[in-house]
Amino acid sequence: MVNQCTAGSRKRDPDEIYIPIAGWIHDKFSTFFPELDVSFDLLLPSAQKLSAQVSSPGEKLLIPSPNVDLGIRISGMQLQKTGIDSLRIDKINFTRIDSYKNFKNEYI
Repeated sequence: MVNQCTAGSRKRDPDEIYIPIAGWIHDKFSTFFPELDVSFDLLLPSAQKLSAQVSSPGEKLLIPSPNVDLGIRISGMQLQKTGIDSLRIDKINFTRIDSYKNFKNEYI
């Protein structure tokens, strides 16, 4: 997860983030995400819904809206200290370290 540090002349909130989507995810699960810039709901473990959309050329980014809501939750958790290194999206679940690597190895 990466802070969106470039915003032209607009000042960025430090909690604004996007979630990178690996290209192989689109290759293996081409119908999982909706089309570019189509909003959909993410359901958090707390049962809160966040709107999100896949954006950017190549559909490489998952961007929640408002963009700071997920960043506030994630940045406050100190992910590495809690053993989390990725998000699994079936709703949206925090997963343990190496979960992404294991998932990727299974499908690549």
